[in-house]
Amino acid sequence: MANILNITYRKVGGLRFLKVGRLTVSFSVTKRLTTIYTAKPVVERKGEQFAAIVKLYKSGRLVKQVAGPELFALPGDAMAHAVAGIAAVGLKAAR
Repeated sequence: MANILNITYRKVGGLRFLKVGRLTVSFSVTKRLTTIYTAKPVVERKGEQFAAIVKLYKSGRLVKQVAGPELFALPGDAMAHAVAGIAAVGLKAAR
């Protein structure tokens, strides 16, 4: 039946071309847009001590910034606390 109606179908990259006789139709098929959440641990200096802060990004935009109530003497301890908080809610820390 394809030979009778002269139908051809071609896929080039993300576009698809359907040709019926002299009429050509092109269309694309895409995936549904998914929202990507990213959590980034940050350490800020508060006087002589360091605070652990987690910044939450939604598709690249800052949505929320949460600081823990604890202050740490070393920046490495504050960073470890921020990373542990991210892991506790099931997200992966961005670098």
